[in-house]
Amino acid sequence: GYQFYFGIDPTAKAKSTSDSNGFVIVAKNKINQIFVVEAIDFRKPHEDLVDLLLEKTMQYLPYKIAIELGNFEQGLSYILADKKSQYELANNCKVPIRIDPISTGTMIKKATRMANAIGPWVRTGKLMIKSTCRALIEQMDTYAGKGDERDDLIDALSMVFLSINNYSYSYQRRMDNLPGTIMGRTFHD
Repeated sequence: GYQFYFGIDPTAKAKSTSDSNGFVIVAKNKINQIFVVEAIDFRKPHEDLVDLLLEKTMQYLPYKIAIELGNFEQGLSYILADKKSQYELANNCKVPIRIDPISTGTMIKKATRMANAIGPWVRTGKLMIKSTCRALIEQMDTYAGKGDERDDLIDALSMVFLSINNYSYSYQRRMDNLPGTIMGRTFHD
């Protein structure tokens, strides 16, 4: 069987005109291969993101939902609690949401953090991306960490790897204590 994980990079602002939300769904098998099943990139308010989260949660029953901590704390958690309660009452069921808030406020640059989280899986061939996830593939091909590229799906995917048991969460925490550490891993390795 598979364990499903969600990675979510919510926008900092809850408006439809702000940055894009990144929402990635992956399946992990027993031999630690990761399959990106869906990668959804959209500009909508947090209410719509929560609706999508509830819908996909009931579809996939994820083991964990990794979400960027800073943006999660800024009102999104309240919207989720409210909409989850409404959904459960309306559908007479429990929604199994296990949030794993991921702190991204470290001394490591964003591009390095993402490369350290995703790079080993790419290099070892343990990350497979469904061909319909074109926006994610395009972001991985073009992202250079200069600050002006779209990176919401890559960021959402990196959150998944920071959340998966027995992999990079503890490694990432050790790396946080080494300022300026660069492992030399890129998406193109």
